[in-house]
Amino acid sequence: MALSEDFSTLANQAADDVPPLGSLHATLGQARAALPRVDNVGRTGDASNGYVVIDRVVADLRQAFPESLCAPGCGRCCQMHRALIRVYRSEWEPVVDHLLTWPTDRFQGLVAAFYQAYDPYLDRLHALQASLDRHERPAVTEAELPVSCPMLVAGSCSVYPVRPAICRGYGHFELTNDTGDRTDIFACPAQRDVLQAQLEPMPGVRIRLPTFNPFYQAIADVCDGEEKLLIPLWFERTFPRPV
Repeated sequence: MALSEDFSTLANQAADDVPPLGSLHATLGQARAALPRVDNVGRTGDASNGYVVIDRVVADLRQAFPESLCAPGCGRCCQMHRALIRVYRSEWEPVVDHLLTWPTDRFQGLVAAFYQAYDPYLDRLHALQASLDRHERPAVTEAELPVSCPMLVAGSCSVYPVRPAICRGYGHFELTNDTGDRTDIFACPAQRDVLQAQLEPMPGVRIRLPTFNPFYQAIADVCDGEEKLLIPLWFERTFPRPV
């Protein structure tokens, strides 16, 4: 899926004094050209890596909307989704490589903390994974999974440089639904509130964020046919319970 829109279409054209958006328009045009050529996830330092394309757009979005709450060390979304983020194998492998560079005691502490926190919920997570594999959309209450992402340590993402695509895009884009209509801002409530004020800076002006769909579609295309698991289940499979 190509990026089918540029930023000039996202501002209310009835206003001649739309606030400056830095290099965002140009960066989105570059992303549109780069996405069809993405061929890896987290493995190269150029635009053939889908993460690089996402990160370049996010960097300009942060400059255009400087009051954004999303930054290293936040951790809101890592707790909000209750460990229900699924990622492809190609997204998980860089995380594993990163964790294996940790000092032994730090790594062992992460594994021990995972099993201490997740033991009561692993059966439920396996059932949810099976439901998701059947393309169902199970409803999950907070009481069922009162756990955060296992990579959240002391309130911050411990694998931030190699975090998956959805973690990179969350808080900065909108989404498009199956009928092609825009939905709400793809962000936690706190970030959404902060962005809303910046997206309507003056009467008659409404700025739209770009949609995340084509960026994530590029990741999905690279990972086509790969297994896609909830992050805690990847963790359990990769790092078995210590004997």
